[in-house]
Amino acid sequence: MSLSQGHPTQGENRLLVIMPPASRERLFAMSQRVSMDYGRLVVRAGDRLEDVYFPLTGVLSLLVVLEDGTSVDAATYRLRGHARHTNRAG
Repeated sequence: MSLSQGHPTQGENRLLVIMPPASRERLFAMSQRVSMDYGRLVVRAGDRLEDVYFPLTGVLSLLVVLEDGTSVDAATYRLRGHARHTNRAG
């Protein structure tokens, strides 16, 4: 596995690959791998953030729901890093 070599291969999260090995091992020790179905809601705006996701495959999208009920893809997270929801209302 190239995580120990510091070079990403297909299906590896680049943020995890460049993380110092000791930090990565601490993160892995308190993490679990999860599988998500297409269309799964991860968090709603205003909800308390419980988890942080480091995608290994696929895409996570931040959708903004407009007043008329349509949605707009505001951000997309791929293998480059992590996904985190923050509420920046104000």
